[in-house]
Amino acid sequence: MVSDPLRGLTDAQRDAAAHTGGPLLVLGGTGTGKTRALIARFGWLVEQGVPPERIALLASSAATAAALRIRVESVIERAYEELTVATVPELCTRLLHGESPAAGLDPFAAAASGADRLALLLERIDELPLRSHDFQGNPAALLASFIERIDRLKAELVTVEEYAEW
Repeated sequence: MVSDPLRGLTDAQRDAAAHTGGPLLVLGGTGTGKTRALIARFGWLVEQGVPPERIALLASSAATAAALRIRVESVIERAYEELTVATVPELCTRLLHGESPAAGLDPFAAAASGADRLALLLERIDELPLRSHDFQGNPAALLASFIERIDRLKAELVTVEEYAEW
């Protein structure tokens, strides 16, 4: 069990950490205790009988996920198998690997990183229709900007058809 995960919280943090009425959005500026309330919620859920392995804690970056994992581990006083503290892409990768046969995927497939995609484009730069672009002596920078734009469009769920129409 976790020893009083709500101790030391403000009323608003306590309300968020022990919320039972469905989805909840917690907003606040830097330093207002959102992360503290989130860690307390994790501990409170465990105290309520939810196995730590059944709680997913999603973070905006790998560094934030690592820091959150350390804080979560410090509030869990019982044994657990594996915690899910990850970024959204990391969680999706984990799910796809775990369910790869059901998804029709090669279980050994790996997502290509931005660096991997850039290397692939640089290997085939002569095949790309880039005549109207000025490389300014640095094709990697231009191609990296394309990858960044594609990633932003994907994050905003813009389809190829919508982009072409635009």
